[in-house]
Amino acid sequence: MSRISALTPERMNPEQRKVYEESVARGLPTGGPYTAYIRIPQFMALNREMSNYLRSNSLPGRLRQMIVLHTIKPGSPPKLSIDATRPRAWPCGMLPDHVRST
Repeated sequence: MSRISALTPERMNPEQRKVYEESVARGLPTGGPYTAYIRIPQFMALNREMSNYLRSNSLPGRLRQMIVLHTIKPGSPPKLSIDATRPRAWPCGMLPDHVRST
């Protein structure tokens, strides 16, 4: 059970709904920590842009994914788990043995 109830689009104010709909249109996550972030739409938008920057910086994809995998803690919620990270790891050359749940 989540400590913060998710806002449905019908319950969002216009600014929240705009940021939410932009995220949905771009295929970006709206659950997990974004359940809280949407309550401050400017923060959610800034966080989204920071995430985009970090994904598109000059670090090679494999190194970037290794950092993500190293940061994830065992027992993390499903959306933050290693299992959720695997689809991004495969194209970067990470092998199944590199990306395993512990």
